Amino acid sequence: MDFAKPCRSRSASEGKWTSKDAQENFEKMEALQLQYESEGKLYTKVEIFAEIGGGQIEIEEMRVRQMEYEAILVKRSEMEQTMREHQQIMESSNEERRRASEHDTGSRKWNLAEQEEWRMQLMEQ
Repeated sequence: MDFAKPCRSRSASEGKWTSKDAQENFEKMEALQLQYESEGKLYTKVEIFAEIGGGQIEIEEMRVRQMEYEAILVKRSEMEQTMREHQQIMESSNEERRRASEHDTGSRKWNLAEQEEWRMQLMEQ
């Protein structure tokens, strides 16, 4: 098998490459072909393509993982914002209860049993 044939990405009339990637891949294929022949190994187009294209597949997998990671970061940020909002709501609610408690008690002093009963009522709400 000889891969050193003109390809569509190469300009036949000028002898120049129309694509830098095509030229690099072609040169890699030629180098692998020579390496296989010098080692006395048989090779196929599929094996050579896998060696050349394998790096591109790994890069694409890394891009996909990066996008998944970024999506997780966005979700985390949204969850943190939701938690902050809920915390503000809880603090506001607790403040309202405290004010209501102060208003209900007025100036009267409560004994310990009354205070405990009031706390239990607030917790049930």
